[in-house]
Amino acid sequence: MTVERSLAERFAVLPEARRKKILGALSTRERAMLEYTWEFWARQ
Repeated sequence: MTVERSLAERFAVLPEARRKKILGALSTRERAMLEYTWEFWARQ
């Protein structure tokens, strides 16, 4: 059985500069909402 990694897991393995660029493009509210967004944390 193959389990896809969650968006959070895929995000975590990106280079730090890329993660900062992505997070920098989000508003403060959008960044805070990630903590509660099931689609971000759930595996596929």
